[in-house]
This record gives sequence, C-alpha cells and structure tokens, in this order.
Amino acid sequence: MRRMLFIAFFLASMSASAADGYNSVEEVRLRMASRMLDPIEGIWQFTGEGAVVAIERRNSEFGLPSYSMTVIDSPQRSLLPGTPMASITSTVKSATFEAVILTHFNASSMKLSRPKKFLLILNDERLTIKPVKAKLSLNILRLIPYAYRLGLSYRDHRPDDLDGCVRIFPAPSKPIIPVHL
Repeated sequence: MRRMLFIAFFLASMSASAADGYNSVEEVRLRMASRMLDPIEGIWQFTGEGAVVAIERRNSEFGLPSYSMTVIDSPQRSLLPGTPMASITSTVKSATFEAVILTHFNASSMKLSRPKKFLLILNDERLTIKPVKAKLSLNILRLIPYAYRLGLSYRDHRPDDLDGCVRIFPAPSKPIIPVHL
C-alpha cells in the first residue's frame, strides 16, 4: 500500500510540474491568442507524425529576441508536455534563427539531452530546420600507410532542408495543401 501511494504521488508530481500551461493545444492557443505574436511564435508540428511544440518569446531586456520551444504533445508517450526542447535566438538575417535543440530522450532521467546547433528558416508558414555541421574533419585511416590510400568515404546526398515544422496556430494565411478547382 505504501509503495502504491509513493508511485501515485510521484506520477502526480511529475505531471503537475512538467505541464505548467502545456496540458493541451487549446490551452496554449488561448494563451497565445490574447497577445501579439512575433512571426516565429505559435504552435508548430514536426513533419511526419512528429511532436507538437509551442514557440514562445522569452523575456529579454537587451539584444535580439530569444524564444523557447516547449513540447505540447508527442508521439513518444514518455515525453511529457511542458518539457523544454530548444532555445532559439534571432539573427540579423531576416526570418533566420539559431537554435540549440535537445536531440536525445534519456529514459532514465525522463529528460531531453544532447544539445546540437541548428538553423531555423521561416518561410511560407513553414519552419525549415538545417543542422549546423563542422567544417573540419580528419580521417585517421589515411595515416596508416598503403592500406587505406584511396580514402573512400560515404556521403549522404539527401538535402538538409527537408526537415522542419508546419504551423498549426495562428492559422496560415495560405493553405498548407493547395486546393485545385
């Protein structure tokens, strides 16, 4: 009995602390509808059957605006609503943002980890996510004499700008899927 009470208390405290205003899409939509939003702010869904996230402006006194990306709903049941997912900062280039996105879910701590840098490009109610790649690489095998002189390597030719998000709220001015007559 004692163990059951502990488990119930633990689950209740986790759900109460993690959600904090992110229990549902409607709750976030009502909060966002009550104020003026920046172009990147809103409710977004990752392509495919991805997570639904909220991008909201953080209070900053100086400098360029910064934003936070928070999970509202996820196909991964263990990822709780209200989990911080990314930190986004503006750049001087219009509709381009830098982001540090947490890319790995750690099941033991129930949190996201492994931050990686990305560029977010806002265009036509879509948010394209491009990874920032290192410029310097070293192939250690080329140091071994004769055996690996050819230096064969595999490169993925899939474009980097196919991943991203689609805006859910505020409603896009143009339909996501065009209607043909």
